[in-house]
Amino acid sequence: MSKPLEKFMGIYEKTPGYVVVGKYKHSAIKPCHWFEQKLFTGIRHCYKEKFYGIKSHQCLQNSPMIFCNHRCIYCWRIHPNDVGLLIDETSLEELNLDDPKTIVNEMIKAQKQMVKKKYPLGRLLQHYENIVIILETLFRGEQLSLNSLATKTKLSKRKIKSALRHLLREEYVIEISEEKYMISEKAKKEISTVTDIEDIIKQKIANPELVKRVWEEAAYPKHAAISLTGEPMMYPYIDEIVSEFHKKGFTTFIVTNGTFPERLSEMNELPTQLYVTLPAPNEKIYKKVCIPYVKNGWEKLNQTLELLESLSCRTVIRITAVKNLNMIEPEKYAKIVEKANPNFLEVKGFTLIGGARLRLTKYAERKGLSTEDIAKTFQPKHEDIVEFASKICEAANFPIIDQFKPSAVALIAVNWNKKSTKIIE
Repeated sequence: MSKPLEKFMGIYEKTPGYVVVGKYKHSAIKPCHWFEQKLFTGIRHCYKEKFYGIKSHQCLQNSPMIFCNHRCIYCWRIHPNDVGLLIDETSLEELNLDDPKTIVNEMIKAQKQMVKKKYPLGRLLQHYENIVIILETLFRGEQLSLNSLATKTKLSKRKIKSALRHLLREEYVIEISEEKYMISEKAKKEISTVTDIEDIIKQKIANPELVKRVWEEAAYPKHAAISLTGEPMMYPYIDEIVSEFHKKGFTTFIVTNGTFPERLSEMNELPTQLYVTLPAPNEKIYKKVCIPYVKNGWEKLNQTLELLESLSCRTVIRITAVKNLNMIEPEKYAKIVEKANPNFLEVKGFTLIGGARLRLTKYAERKGLSTEDIAKTFQPKHEDIVEFASKICEAANFPIIDQFKPSAVALIAVNWNKKSTKIIE
């Protein structure tokens, strides 16, 4: 195996949150933000739970192949060129591969171990108690700094900040100046006495009984989101990965960049739901956004889109929308989607995290865009997403059938009977 391949796989092994599995280290799992939110609150969940009924705490986010043939500038994942490594499709031919059964078994085992070690139940329940303590303390006082809260509650600043994030998000607490807090007008209206606080928190923020149930279920995942990093279709036995998960009673999502139409057409077992990323309305923008290794990537993507209507699984086209990059020409997106005729279209707002921050900062500098607040330059708000999705819908007469504001995403029905449930059983 080449040295660049070894170094790149070594980076994933050392990156917090990732658990690399298998003898040959090309597969990994990682709990997502919403998995953690569901464990800590028992309540909060991701858009896949709202749209499709996929339980966030029983979702195994994974990839059988950590390498990708795209270098999308908005991608939050680690790219080889981010760390000075040169890897292309040819070099991947040298890669030894684990078999599908080993990968699936080790992923499930790793998820169970991670739940018990990283998220012990005591820690989750203490987090709920911390939220109660913080809100009770602020309810009794006018304004308190972080230092004052630490003194009064005997909690560490890290735990206080973690609890405050939930209270700030739900607008029960406001930050009046840097690290100085007080309860909000909303809290004053809903809370008459300290005894009201626990009931409010259990209903709106975190519920200890639900946390217990969620924690017990989390060790037994039921859904495989084959979408973590890399391009899963680069793994030559991807249909066997899907089959192994299905044998164990899992539902499966695959998220692909669409550059492997031949492999998709030859799959013996399709996922429960197939996502194809549509990153641009035309080839010029595609090359600018994706910086592909693969030759004829736009052509291959369109070949994949042509296959969608013939597939026996549920199909989704996803547009990851980035301000000042690919949120243009909605009518051209509409024509592509009309031609492909998937079941659904998702228009989802890009989030500025990970490697995307560095890449987009460099892009902004080259294009003369503002780098003062890089998130403001590129990250759309939910309202922006709904507006852009509406323009696509107007051009093609599609209906928006659902939205999820925390993830800035709109769900659009393309070839889907309104009377049919979008929930996956």
